[in-house]
Amino acid sequence: MTICVRINGNGQLVPQTESIDACSDYVLVSASDYKPDLLYQMFDPQFVTSEQYEMLFQAGFSMPVMAYIVSWGFQTVLTFINQR
Repeated sequence: MTICVRINGNGQLVPQTESIDACSDYVLVSASDYKPDLLYQMFDPQFVTSEQYEMLFQAGFSMPVMAYIVSWGFQTVLTFINQR
């Protein structure tokens, strides 16, 4: 069960007659409707597209490699400067 509600001046929830699509305040959802939707949102394979998965993998792989190369370069320069 899903209901559109508004909070009045006393802090009470007042049901509205408008549809859920036109609801401009709050949507009250029953626990039986909420739990399956929450699980679907958490484990939805379409939540991230294949292009985004590819970008995340490349970033996760290349960032440590690039950090190592940059730090190696700084170490080489510092070692050269300290030898002089």
